[in-house]
Amino acid sequence: MKRALKTCTLVAAGFMLFSGAGRAAVRRSLFTDAESRYADHTEVFKMLGRTKYEGAKSCLPCHRKEVEDVFHSYHFQMSNVEKDVVNLNNPKGGGRHNYNDYCMAIFWNTTRTVNWIGKVMLKKAPPGHEDKINGKLLMSGCSMCHGVSMGKPGRPDMTFEEAAADIDCLVCHLAGYGGGKGVKTGLKVPVNENGTWHYEAKIDLQKVASKIMAKPSKDVCLLCHAFSGGGDGVKRPNLSSALFTKKVTKDIDVHMAAGMDCVDCHAFRNHKVGTVGVDTFSREAKPVSCADCHKHPHKGVTGWFIEHFHTKHIACQTCHIPVIHKSELHRDWRKIEFEGTKWGEERKIEKNIIPAYRWWNGKRKLYLPTVDGKLNPANLEKPDEGVEGVLGKISFTEPTGNMEDGKIYPFKYHYAIVPYDTKHNVPIPIKVGIIFATGERDKAIRAGAKAAGLYWDGKSFVEISRYFQLNHGVLPKEKALHCLDCHGPWWSEHRLPLVELGYGHFPAIAFGLGMIFTPIILAGGAYYIYRKKKS
Repeated sequence: MKRALKTCTLVAAGFMLFSGAGRAAVRRSLFTDAESRYADHTEVFKMLGRTKYEGAKSCLPCHRKEVEDVFHSYHFQMSNVEKDVVNLNNPKGGGRHNYNDYCMAIFWNTTRTVNWIGKVMLKKAPPGHEDKINGKLLMSGCSMCHGVSMGKPGRPDMTFEEAAADIDCLVCHLAGYGGGKGVKTGLKVPVNENGTWHYEAKIDLQKVASKIMAKPSKDVCLLCHAFSGGGDGVKRPNLSSALFTKKVTKDIDVHMAAGMDCVDCHAFRNHKVGTVGVDTFSREAKPVSCADCHKHPHKGVTGWFIEHFHTKHIACQTCHIPVIHKSELHRDWRKIEFEGTKWGEERKIEKNIIPAYRWWNGKRKLYLPTVDGKLNPANLEKPDEGVEGVLGKISFTEPTGNMEDGKIYPFKYHYAIVPYDTKHNVPIPIKVGIIFATGERDKAIRAGAKAAGLYWDGKSFVEISRYFQLNHGVLPKEKALHCLDCHGPWWSEHRLPLVELGYGHFPAIAFGLGMIFTPIILAGGAYYIYRKKKS
């Protein structure tokens, strides 16, 4: 009876599909259980006669409002006004604008394509590895993850019809389709037609209709976010494949291990999501904070001390995320090596990394190579200790603040060595696909310079650095930092760089003297009481 009633409802809704009431009726019939992970579209696709997935065009009859929301979202536009930047006046940041410390740039000056879409296959290999040249697709550019599109990058001046033909809904709403996995398994194929690249989805809607997610799982989000930067866990600290549902444990992340999804904290409103961080760029909605759920987390005597002496100056993450499980710390684009299936730059990846600690007041410094359509010459700083053969350093993102207006937060510090234009004083993007396919560094740099309208003298490089906010990887409370992890005498090692943070040497001296004299005082007091009783 229930099945017959459901079928009748869907058929009736089908006659009204293209009216507002009809779309609402179909939507209600699909989402009868608001808590359900999946929204079974089987009957609707049958009524519509839909078998081939064509991006958002396949979703428009019922979801026009949602497609409009995605059109104007950061995930599609890759651009946002950054109002937390102190050294620039409300610049636009994001994938459309940035030059970063991993693969440098997707675009140059928002419109010039550098590393967006194409086909990368191994074309040259060192002696003994010729069998690796097999025509296998390695990657298709940054568009594998950035832009949630069918290959045409989002623009604010697009018509809605253009955007609807390009938005890729199933990137987020179908497991196993998004990110590099969908491209490498042939579900999403890069195609060149008359010199223009786009993706074709090889998906039978009838086969996946019952697997479409109403609420994306963390495994869907991780297909892009865990593999950003060109590898598993190399970029965003504590975001890796270890968080997948079948692998995650509480010793990796207590929230994920408890069954939480990304969208439980990063709540979307009209397909817009907000973040707050030194290294993130989506600012289109209100971000989450620990205190939204954990109102009064510290109990007892120890909790009283923490609440009264630490929470004003110490962020929750500082104590509760004591380690970066595995991540990349730097890469050098001067040094190219063969990695087994492709060429790549030299990288340093480590495990169990102690974070860097800095004051942060919610503001940051940001470097962008172009601002308002004009080149923005870099003010080179002194390179980090141990970094040699570069002209100087550019700080891509850096936290601002001090003990008067900020809190101490944990970060991952990362840097890269990249080519530099000494005429215009800006870093040069590399056509990284050329390196991956052939190992030809200079050719790739010159191709990138040409795409950006820049000049490379064949020898100049700079360091570019970034601070990554550490928000994932909360451990069980028993594994949070304890007093002696940060506070210790001058003769011991402790993780907080108290001198650099502005406290000077006093805390270490005071703690050391306390450790020396407290036992003496206690012993003296005990001896005094003993003598007093004896007499």
